[in-house]
Amino acid sequence: MLTICKYLISRTENPKALKIISNIISNPKLDINNVKMELLKKYMDEKEFKQIFNDDQKIIPKKFESKCKKYRINYYKINQTIKKHLQKMLNNKKLSFLMKEEKPLNIILDNARIHTAKIVEEACEILSVNLVYLPPYCPFLSPIEEVWKDIKREIYNTNYKSLDELIELFELKFYEKVDNISYFENWVMKFFGVNIS
Repeated sequence: MLTICKYLISRTENPKALKIISNIISNPKLDINNVKMELLKKYMDEKEFKQIFNDDQKIIPKKFESKCKKYRINYYKINQTIKKHLQKMLNNKKLSFLMKEEKPLNIILDNARIHTAKIVEEACEILSVNLVYLPPYCPFLSPIEEVWKDIKREIYNTNYKSLDELIELFELKFYEKVDNISYFENWVMKFFGVNIS
């Protein structure tokens, strides 16, 4: 949902809708470290919570991470909390009204569980996004599958030193590929017999 909001920033024409979406994306409640803090506050008493700060009221990273491990503040809990916050922020009648005036965005999806989640469908309805589901077990119908295949082939023999470096490399390759319209043109030609170039 957050990714869709970030994408809509680049194509939303209404300045009021753009401001609301920008405020949602930049909301501190969606920051991972803030979410970890929020979750720790739920599990810890006040005395224990104060131990993760130094005298200047700055977080002590080792203690912070240690407490996160102790209380099992994991990806699932963080993600669930972010989804709850995002859902509340998107449940905005003004935003829904403004987005209805925008040109709808059509997204083609496979039937992965995450894509069919009720929360995603509700957010897309508010944001004027149409979800078009491919039939099950038909990856050949999705143009993005060609992009993934090419990226994997290019990254496979690449040396990287850290996960961050791998992510950066992946993003670079991804944007190189998706900016290349030929994947979409080939897909339209293959399945619809229409040359759009």
